[in-house]
Amino acid sequence: MNLLKSLFKQLCGIIILVLGLFCSQAFAQLTLKSNITGIQDKEVLQNAKERLKIAQYDPKIQLTPSIINILSEKGSKEIRKAAEPFGYFKSTVKSTLIQRHNTWTTTYYVNLGTPLRITTLDVRIIGSGSKNKAMQKLLTKLPIKKGDIFNVKSYKKTENDLLSLAQKQGYLHANLHKDRIVIHLRPYTCSIKLIIDTGSRFYFGSVTFSKIPLCETFLKRYILFQPHHPFSYQALTDLQRDLNGSGYFQYVSVIPDIPKSKISPKKQIPVKVNLRMRKQKKYQFGFGYGTNTGIRGLFGFGLNWANRYGHKFNTWIKLSSLEQDLALQYIIPAEKPAHENYALTAGIFRQTPDEEEESVTKSIGIDQVKNYKFWQRTISLDYQIDDYRLTDNSPDIRSHLLVPSINFSHVNANKFIGAQNGRRFSISLQGASKSVFSSVSFIQTELQYKRIYSPNENNKFIFRGNFGDTWIEDPNKLPLSKRFYTGGIDTVRGYGLKSLGPGSKLIIGSIEYQRRIIYDLYAAIFYDIGNASNHFSDLLKKGTGVGVVWQTPIGALELYASTALSDKDKPWSFEFSFGPDL
Repeated sequence: MNLLKSLFKQLCGIIILVLGLFCSQAFAQLTLKSNITGIQDKEVLQNAKERLKIAQYDPKIQLTPSIINILSEKGSKEIRKAAEPFGYFKSTVKSTLIQRHNTWTTTYYVNLGTPLRITTLDVRIIGSGSKNKAMQKLLTKLPIKKGDIFNVKSYKKTENDLLSLAQKQGYLHANLHKDRIVIHLRPYTCSIKLIIDTGSRFYFGSVTFSKIPLCETFLKRYILFQPHHPFSYQALTDLQRDLNGSGYFQYVSVIPDIPKSKISPKKQIPVKVNLRMRKQKKYQFGFGYGTNTGIRGLFGFGLNWANRYGHKFNTWIKLSSLEQDLALQYIIPAEKPAHENYALTAGIFRQTPDEEEESVTKSIGIDQVKNYKFWQRTISLDYQIDDYRLTDNSPDIRSHLLVPSINFSHVNANKFIGAQNGRRFSISLQGASKSVFSSVSFIQTELQYKRIYSPNENNKFIFRGNFGDTWIEDPNKLPLSKRFYTGGIDTVRGYGLKSLGPGSKLIIGSIEYQRRIIYDLYAAIFYDIGNASNHFSDLLKKGTGVGVVWQTPIGALELYASTALSDKDKPWSFEFSFGPDL
């Protein structure tokens, strides 16, 4: 009998253990989902979803029906709390919990109720900046106003805007003297008191530079502030950025000497600029092979600074089977060298787009380059002599042109190497007149556009467009150096480099889709269309193909297999390039 009881107890224990394991496994598979209805405000809805996610997800908790009920009820409280920073303190939430298999779904029905509005608002500035015009102007344009729906985000922005402007105006010790929000739920009122104490105002003192080959009077032209101007950290950041971008320095450090300002009765802060020069001489070598150009090479020499006034010098030779180029450039910084400079140029350029055409251009000129944030404007005046022939049997033709031109270019991208999103745009206008040292009169314009758009990290779309037009009585009198060509990897793929043209008019359109394969390797497919001719009505050439693109740290390596759709036999060709995306 005792033996039977013992066996019975062991059997019951085994059954309980098996049931426990089974239930545990079943509970481990339970999931909880949430739906929210009734909230139209996107910010409130997003905040509610985030709070629910945090409150209901814990990898350490194993869901059971009882825990799901607790979390579901907790969700209603979280939604009400999520609405409060946006001024909804009387919201109501009802919920339903439905089970389907192992999935539990809570639906929350929300009524945000009447929003709380600001009934009393007192925002003031005290201290030495109380009469500052910029600070007073900001007080009239605050993100919060009496009668507005209370919003924590707008309140914090008001704080930040006032303190940030105070810093920019030189009030380095500005602080929140009073920061109080009083909310009464029964009368449903909101009272805000925000007082900023600016403290004393600080000013720039003297600026000194470490000893380098460049003279101090030139370096000071990079400074956009003067002694006794209100101190600003942003101005120092701008100075460091401009010096770094000048090309003269390997190392730049701009340091305000704040401790000394406490001793100065005038609250002046001296600034020390530490600089380390780059090597004066620079060399550039390049060697490559292109399917359209054959073997090509580059040799360049330059001086990062030619004298103590910051002048620069560059020269380079480019050689390929189709083009040979020798150029010299002497750069003279303008009054504001970070944003403007002048360049004296000279060069000889020879091109042979095919076996019969040949052109040699000799030119001298002067450029003025000015930068405006994302834009660059270039005004040029060039005098050039062209010797060219159109066929082997045609006589050589000589032309001379005095060509004024203007170009605007714009580049904006999340980064210039491996850009996922960005655009490049340029528009240029040039011309010449027989009445002013030129053998032919013409006006020419060209527009270029490139757009990179990535909906996500694995997909990329690239759009390109070029348009050019020339107003001239006889297009055949236009020198080859001023005619348009197209064909090649950056234009209409499937056709040889500059094999389409020459012409007085240009039109190109392109779309390309790239899909990430692995890491920084993409597969690509594209469609190009365009031509260079003397009439826009001429047939546009079409090309398509596939390729692979490898995004390296120094540029994109592109290899394409392209076919010329407009040619009868639709020949295939391989093309590759290497360089930045924009």
